[in-house]
Amino acid sequence: MKNISTVRLSSLLGTNRSDLLHYLSELKWIRKSNTTGWRLTARGRKKGGKEKKNLDNSFRIYFPEIIVSDERLVSHIIAEEGRYINVHEILEILGESSDDYRKKFPTKYRTRDGHYVRSKAEAMIDNWLYEHYVIHAYERRVPIAENVFSDFYLPEGDVYIEYWGYENDSKYLSNKKRKLKAYSDNELELIELVDADIENLDDVLPKRLLEYGIRVN
Repeated sequence: MKNISTVRLSSLLGTNRSDLLHYLSELKWIRKSNTTGWRLTARGRKKGGKEKKNLDNSFRIYFPEIIVSDERLVSHIIAEEGRYINVHEILEILGESSDDYRKKFPTKYRTRDGHYVRSKAEAMIDNWLYEHYVIHAYERRVPIAENVFSDFYLPEGDVYIEYWGYENDSKYLSNKKRKLKAYSDNELELIELVDADIENLDDVLPKRLLEYGIRVN
């Protein structure tokens, strides 16, 4: 996955660069320095942001291309500018494609909030989040250089959920190892669920979510 400049990012999202920088600042992904211009914050680095120093000691900021599908960024722009952003079209422009796992397990289970997920266990997780008013996205592309799709993303706690359900599949286990390394290397918050947790979501998830400041009734 390539990194793109804020100029390219603003072009893809259909906004001007000065407004984009303002939005990124409101999301606390970048901050303004009196001496070196815009700089990445810790949150910005967790989103995969990189910096390159200019000759005048200012910095150019880059993000992975997939940042164009980040729910918080897109929602923020939509709220500020009152327009629709077709993320799927943007991803097609960037040449995004599905990985083998997503092709192998189609989304055929419909959840109560209208999501289509790939397994009964994922449906149970999605329904639980919906019933407890936890805002969530299904199969969100993680905005890092690696090609990783999370099972669920919770914007309130900026935390991802992964359900590991195919432990007897060698290819699945290899993908699991790759994803865990990506989460760790990029210092992303992750809640892991296994089969034993699915029948006890009322006990498991409230405690796990509370670790990231998400309270449920």
